[in-house]
Amino acid sequence: MAKILFLFPGWGRSGGARVVGEYAKGLAARGHYVRLLNNDNCMDPDWFDLGDAKCSRIHAARSAEWDIVICTNPTTVDRALIFQSPGTKMVYFVQMAENYFFLAKSQRWNDALRTYKLAANKGFEVITIGEWLERFLRQWPFQVIHQITNGVNFGEFYPVDQEPQAPYILVEGDGRNEAKDTKGYGWAIARQLRDRYGYVIKGVAAVRPATDVFDQFVLNPTVADYRALYSGAEFMLKASKYEGRSLAPLEAMACGTFTVRALRKGDEDLVHGENCLRCGYDYKALLALAFQAAEDADLRARLRASVTAYAQEHLAWEPIIDRLETLLGIDGD
Repeated sequence: MAKILFLFPGWGRSGGARVVGEYAKGLAARGHYVRLLNNDNCMDPDWFDLGDAKCSRIHAARSAEWDIVICTNPTTVDRALIFQSPGTKMVYFVQMAENYFFLAKSQRWNDALRTYKLAANKGFEVITIGEWLERFLRQWPFQVIHQITNGVNFGEFYPVDQEPQAPYILVEGDGRNEAKDTKGYGWAIARQLRDRYGYVIKGVAAVRPATDVFDQFVLNPTVADYRALYSGAEFMLKASKYEGRSLAPLEAMACGTFTVRALRKGDEDLVHGENCLRCGYDYKALLALAFQAAEDADLRARLRASVTAYAQEHLAWEPIIDRLETLLGIDGD
């Protein structure tokens, strides 16, 4: 059994928080002693079941000895240094090049980059979730960089039957930071789909968008909300500039729904023409793909079958936690 401490920003609803929660829960289920120390010092979340993992207060975390300390974003790296000691493995789990959340060369951009350099200089290992992120991280340079994928909890995300309703498009995402849909392409194209094809437009996000395009918008949805919204959609529309490996398209896959996606870098599970329709962060290109999906029923049926198969083959959490144990050097303890 290993003693593992995650340093964590806090339990605001996000895909990144869910991934860390799945890591902590999965490792605790394997018999490891797992605690999370949140920046805001809050305790267990009210929207995610941590299982046998628990949140910790700072005094309890500092009085314990840890085999592994894992920082999970730039706001946790400086704090991690107080736990560094001989024999403790220090790990930086990087789900996103977080400087991209901010204006280029701004103070917050530079501070995010500072944490990668600091962690590399202090001998941290890195676990990240995509090829482009590994290439980004090699510049600092870290001596050890591992890759791991994201998964979906099939006990929470699965197809559910829908009451008869008008066909709808689900728009996921927002423009809350510089890596997201800052130009509002998703909302603008949803409006085109409604006007041209008569689709109902439903939206879901952790922040309320500045648009009136939605016939229904769900803020901070429950898992049951997500299941229903994913399962009933003709397809999901999502635009952003940069992602690590966003969960929404994977959760939609598990519910049998494909994504029409605009993105510059990231989401390496999504392969154009195989399990999604995908283009760069470009309005005209995304509009063309959305119209293609709306007009081609055979294409929609093929992509639905493809995402269901992809989810079953690639997105189960158990093999991912197996790999995480191996990367942390604690498999077989």
